[in-house]
Amino acid sequence: MEHSISQYVRKSIDIDPDWQRPTPSQRSLRYDIWLCLATSLLAFVSSISYQSLGLFGDDHQEILWSYILAQLMVLPLTVRRRYPLTAFAVATLIFFVPPSLTVSPPIYFTLIFQGTYLFLLYTVIAWGKDRKLVWMSVYIVIFLTIVWITIAWTLQGVALFNVNEMAQNGPIDTSLATLLTLCINNGLYFGSGIALGRISWIRAYQSEILENQRHELEQQSEQLAQDRVVRERLRVARELHDSVGHHISVISLQSGAARCLLHKYPDKATEALQNVEQSASTAITEMRSIVRLLRHDGEHSQAEGNLTYNEPTLEQLQQLFIEVEASGIHVEYLTSEHQEKSLTKIPQGTQSSIYRMIQESLNNVRRHSLARTVHVIVRSVEVNYRVWIEIEIIDDGCLKKEHTDIPSSHYGLRGIKERAEALGGSATYGHRTNAQGWFVYIRIPERHSENT
Repeated sequence: MEHSISQYVRKSIDIDPDWQRPTPSQRSLRYDIWLCLATSLLAFVSSISYQSLGLFGDDHQEILWSYILAQLMVLPLTVRRRYPLTAFAVATLIFFVPPSLTVSPPIYFTLIFQGTYLFLLYTVIAWGKDRKLVWMSVYIVIFLTIVWITIAWTLQGVALFNVNEMAQNGPIDTSLATLLTLCINNGLYFGSGIALGRISWIRAYQSEILENQRHELEQQSEQLAQDRVVRERLRVARELHDSVGHHISVISLQSGAARCLLHKYPDKATEALQNVEQSASTAITEMRSIVRLLRHDGEHSQAEGNLTYNEPTLEQLQQLFIEVEASGIHVEYLTSEHQEKSLTKIPQGTQSSIYRMIQESLNNVRRHSLARTVHVIVRSVEVNYRVWIEIEIIDDGCLKKEHTDIPSSHYGLRGIKERAEALGGSATYGHRTNAQGWFVYIRIPERHSENT
């Protein structure tokens, strides 16, 4: 309980009692030395002026003490921000010890002496690092001040201000008026120093917090920029892999078939070579479109020509299936007429991603499998009032012998999974459990926000 009360009191005084204000630079600390020298000169000139006006009286010992104490009070200014607690402790000794020894020269009542101590009180609150020790020191000073007021009022009373008791003209007793004057003056004196010091400390704390937040925002902005670059690289890599890679795969298969058919069936070899030529031309066109689009930051038209990259849609799936069947693999496309029409209404970007995922799955079948039939199933289902699109690609073949001992990079499968996750869905793939072949299962929401 006592610990919680202590924590509450500390936090009510300081926002973050454990925070330490950084020490100023060496250049700033040198300013304190110049401040001390200037204040020392001002204290010396002021002492001469007070003495010349007769305010120091005729006691040479008190006049000497006035000059000495004025310079001693100024001296802690040299280290006020480097060692604020030490500077304040020295000034407090100078402020309280001589009066307790009945040595109270007139300098104690001058503006330069009182102002210097007030400035050091402000400094310790504004710059002190050990906040617990800082406030303990301030409480001790306030306690000593209360003791001094009590003793002065009890022992000296109105004599403290050299007021004649017979000259009372106010509505309250002169002794009570003396007590009120001491309390008000000292309350304003110490209160102003404490308030200004705390304001300075809080502003420094808030300034550092804002600077840290600004630095964090800059780091987050840089990280977001890097993430955007990485995502864009992945997108370009997927696009090149899925679009150009598809045509390269066709070229590889058709050229191999042409080589085998060249001597026995030249007509079929010619047809295969024509397919190679067409696929190569299409691959070059798509690659140039992607590169131009990247170079011009997505602008759609420039003087050198149309830079629009036409993304594939679900309506082009039939052409994709024809290309696959040309390599000897039969494609069974299963979807209802009603769902096929509704699928063409989903966003263009989603259609393109579905097309690319199906294309890459079929490419994997052609490259790595001995399958003769591939089932492509596209359907929409409603789950918990949300419409999902499900895509399944299932083949009936085993892995080609030349691929069994060669580790795959799995770039295509990784691209399928990344595309599905980017749309807020998921993708799974692997060997079929109860039959021969491979499956790819993709599930994505029908409507996907661009900000997801």
